[in-house]
Amino acid sequence: MREIKVQLYRGEDDNYVELWKTVEKIEGKHRYYGRYTYGNEGTWYSVCDPLGYCELNAPMADDVMFICCDENGNEAIRYSNADGNKLPKFETVIKREWNKAKEKLQHNTEDLTKNFWAECWNGDTTMKINQWLLSYKDPDLYPEKANDYDENWTGCWAEKEIGYEPIPDTEFEYLGHKYQFTKVKHKHEYCGIEWYEFVCTDSPYVMRDTPWVNDRAWIQSYMYLGNWFDDKTYGTMYDQRSAREKVVAALIKKFPMKNKWDKLLYVKKKTGNEFYNCDCCYEKSYSDMADVLINRNYHRKDVDYLCKFINKETEGIVFASNRGNKYTIRQTYPDIYDYDNCLI
Repeated sequence: MREIKVQLYRGEDDNYVELWKTVEKIEGKHRYYGRYTYGNEGTWYSVCDPLGYCELNAPMADDVMFICCDENGNEAIRYSNADGNKLPKFETVIKREWNKAKEKLQHNTEDLTKNFWAECWNGDTTMKINQWLLSYKDPDLYPEKANDYDENWTGCWAEKEIGYEPIPDTEFEYLGHKYQFTKVKHKHEYCGIEWYEFVCTDSPYVMRDTPWVNDRAWIQSYMYLGNWFDDKTYGTMYDQRSAREKVVAALIKKFPMKNKWDKLLYVKKKTGNEFYNCDCCYEKSYSDMADVLINRNYHRKDVDYLCKFINKETEGIVFASNRGNKYTIRQTYPDIYDYDNCLI
């Protein structure tokens, strides 16, 4: 059987392909092979354009034995396509070890994929830590941040790592390298609140400088696993998502939904500033209507007031979208501009 000694050159990419490089040069140059890792399949492939697009070519023959080595070229594990995968991908090993360690730790688990799509589609966040941080983004206290993106308040450039605590008895190895879980203490640069994050690091952990930021260093980490903060204490604000959900709940209580596609009619009375200087009627989802009523004012006291007095705040301007209300609006505002024919 032919043997090939390889080292991990690059971890899994968006196409679920790891790139491995031969330990020794063959005919004067290193050769590269791909390992397809979707579902921890672990099949070895030859690849085209390895240092570019890195496209899988064809599965390697069953009689080719790959010897997976550590960073020093020492054998860690070996298998061929005939054996099935004997090397779980790094992400899988981290999650497996974290599942053993997390039971003894106070922590919050975040759904990063759900948060990604929430930010893409709605511009808000589902992460508990971000919602907590945004509760302190009070424009009255920090006017320079009032119109800034929420991401600039919750992102890593608005915080600083101030402490590191290796979690005992969590060390494990992968391809001959030692890793551990570390509890990292963070402090917000603007409001000064503190919290903790759990990450996978080298063992012992390694620090990295940030040359473009003065007096700033970061721990080298390989996966974010969770956080912990004082959820008994919140600031004076709601984040956008929480505020919207509260107002939507109040709207549903006043205008019950028969199905999830139900909408509301919104009469916007003329003020002289609109392009159409007249009363206008729009059909809006409950979520969009909540945003209109909130009007970017996320102060907890104001959002809570809006929810408590939703009947008063919507009187004469918000209606359930039905034939009777459409007729009433046309009678009350005979010259109203019917946006997108929502009154038909």
